[in-house]
Amino acid sequence: MKTITVNDLQVAYLDEGPRSGAAVILAHCSNASSREWASLIPLLTARGYRVLAADFCGYGRSDPWPDNRPFDADADVNILKALVDLTNSSVHFVGHSHGGAVALEVARQLPGVLKSMTLIEPTVFQLLHETGHVQWSVVTKMARRVQDAVEREEHRSAAYIFTSFWIGRLKWFLLPERHKRAITSTMKKTVLDFEIVDLAHRTPEHYASIKAPVQLIIGTRTRAPAIAVGQLLVDVLPNVDLVSIRAGHMSPFTHQKQINDLVLLHLQSISSAR
Repeated sequence: MKTITVNDLQVAYLDEGPRSGAAVILAHCSNASSREWASLIPLLTARGYRVLAADFCGYGRSDPWPDNRPFDADADVNILKALVDLTNSSVHFVGHSHGGAVALEVARQLPGVLKSMTLIEPTVFQLLHETGHVQWSVVTKMARRVQDAVEREEHRSAAYIFTSFWIGRLKWFLLPERHKRAITSTMKKTVLDFEIVDLAHRTPEHYASIKAPVQLIIGTRTRAPAIAVGQLLVDVLPNVDLVSIRAGHMSPFTHQKQINDLVLLHLQSISSAR
């Protein structure tokens, strides 16, 4: 992997495929890294795309956010912006969960660089907060339990609470031990990801300026807050195609082929329309 300095931190990233190809930037979920896209990247490069994927701060091989610095809500946004700068062109975004929320914010701040987006259950939970949605209380209850566990330095417990919220308690217990350890090691950053909701006050209307085509993928077996966020985005994005799949929140891991096919088809449709 290569490294780039962003937020005065060393950020690890991949840059694969022909430099002359259309740029696709991939944004991973919390508790993961750019390796989330390991099966998608070769499919994209084989079709001539240039693919960039960073590890957000505190994940993968990137530096953690320093304990002695106030957290910046744009920390991961700045990382995607840095990847955009490397391309010196307009780009396609693909983002899952936290990565989808980050990609949306970059698209809002830099609307002119966006060719298209595929968003897989972006966790823009600030929309629930700012609209007074009933599902906001579900998110805050979970977030508070995770934060309390981290403050007690019970990171394994925090990992259990957070992960079982999304995939269920049984699936947490069935995870390989190495995966549990990896998730546990990232919980301090996951708590910071929750802080973005308090620091970034975004209503659905903030994203109405995103005119590029958006494919929004929502699982029918996901949690209600993710569905609620999806509906708020569908109501406001001017050029959005909602795709429902029979999957939960972690579909890029559990339904890799289906997600990869949807990403490739969306990119092909954008290319064909030009």
